Amino acid sequence: MSTFKDITISFANLLKNRARNPFYGTLILVYLIRNHQSIYQLFFIKQTTLKARLGILSELFGQGFIKELSICVGLAFLAMLISYVLTNISELLQVFFKQVVNVWVQKLIDKITNKTNTYSKEDYLKMGEEKDFFEKKFNAERDKRLLTEKERDDFEETIKKQNSDIASSRNTAMKKDDEYQKILKEKGELENELDWYKSELDKSGVINNSAPTEMSARDRELIESYKDLTEKEKERLSNVYKSIKHGYHTSTANRMIELVEKRGAISDRNKTLSQLVTMMFANDMVEKVSSDSDGNTRYDFTKQGKILGKMVMFKVEPN
Repeated sequence: MSTFKDITISFANLLKNRARNPFYGTLILVYLIRNHQSIYQLFFIKQTTLKARLGILSELFGQGFIKELSICVGLAFLAMLISYVLTNISELLQVFFKQVVNVWVQKLIDKITNKTNTYSKEDYLKMGEEKDFFEKKFNAERDKRLLTEKERDDFEETIKKQNSDIASSRNTAMKKDDEYQKILKEKGELENELDWYKSELDKSGVINNSAPTEMSARDRELIESYKDLTEKEKERLSNVYKSIKHGYHTSTANRMIELVEKRGAISDRNKTLSQLVTMMFANDMVEKVSSDSDGNTRYDFTKQGKILGKMVMFKVEPN
C-alpha cells in the first residue's frame, strides 16, 4: 500500500512540473477532464481494491492509450489556438475602444457640455490659467511666510541671548556692588578707628598733626645717641627716615610713636599702621613682643627705632 502511495506522490510531482509548460498543462488538463471518473476512482476512493485499481490502470494505459493521447493532444492544440485567438481579439477590442470608442464618446461629451453648460472651452482654458497663476502666488506667499517665520525665530533667539547677557551683566553688577559696599564698610571701619585714635591722641595732648615744638632733654639725648650707631645702622635708619618722609604722612608716624609710648607696644591689627610697621620691622626699627590667639602680633621699638621716632617727631634729619 505504501508503494502505491509513493507512486501516487511521484506521479503528482511529475504532473506539477509538466503543468508549468503551457502545452503540457493544457494536455494534462484535457486528459484529466476526459478521464476524470477513472482517475477519481483510482486516487480518491478508499474502498477501491487493489484489483480494481489495476483494472483501471489497464484501461487507461491499455490498447486505447495511443488513440486517447492523440485526441487529447489535438484538443490541447485546439484549446491553445482558441486561447491565442481570444487573447488577440481581446487586445484588438481594447485598442478599438481606446482609440475609437473613447474618442467618439469624448467628442460627444464635449458637444453636450458645450450646449448645456454656460462656460465654453475657452473659459475652461482661462480658468486653468488662473488656477496656475493662483498656485504660483500661493507658493510665493508660502515661501515668504516661511522666510518671515525663520527671521522671527532668529530674532527671538537674539532676544534670548541679549536677555541672558543682560542677566549676566546684572549679576556681575550686583557682585561689584556687593564688593563696593564691602569696601565702603571697611572704609567706614577704618575711619572710625582713625577717629578713635585721633580722639585718644587729642585727649593726651601730646601729638597733633604738627610736630611738638618743645624737645625734652631726654629726647635730645636720645637723638644725639644716633652718633653712636654704626655706619650700617646709620645708613639703614636714614633710608627708613626718607621712606617715612616721602611715603607716609608725618602724623601717621607720630601716632604710631605715641601709641607705643602710651601703651608700650602696637599690634599689626591696626590696618592704618600695618604697612608702616611691616616696613620698619624689615629694617630692624621695631621688634616682635608677643602674639595672641587670633594671630595678631605686637611690636615695640628697638633702640634704632626709638631714635628714628624722635627724629621723625621733631623733624630732625639724620646726617
